[in-house]
Amino acid sequence: MSPGSSHARHLAEAGRLANEIRLSVEQVSYAYSANPAQAPLFTLEATSFQARPGEIVAILGPNASGKSTLLKLIAGALAPLSGRILLNGFVTHSLTPRTRAQRIAVVQQESRLLFPARAWEFVNPKTTSSSQRMLSPR
Repeated sequence: MSPGSSHARHLAEAGRLANEIRLSVEQVSYAYSANPAQAPLFTLEATSFQARPGEIVAILGPNASGKSTLLKLIAGALAPLSGRILLNGFVTHSLTPRTRAQRIAVVQQESRLLFPARAWEFVNPKTTSSSQRMLSPR
């Protein structure tokens, strides 16, 4: 194999990855309804954007503008009222909890955990020792 052909393959792969869409948020909206008798409160109007490998995306807005809701939708913790969210071509809220945990990592602003914990202890509980399981919430 010549060094030139290897370099050409590397450039072709880099070009393909640059055009690849990793995350696609397509006309996604969400509304909470505190009371079924009341009209839902829209917390996120129709929103769209795409992210490619290596890009950094910032979600900015005033208080109560839907930033946290958008992150929950991207993580698959909520299903959108309209639109869809694709991560590597898969609809995030349709993934099984196990698959979602293997593909998506979320660090919350606040945590209810009152003890040290490792993410892998929750993702793969079969490998957790019995002493570690006693500390886990049930």
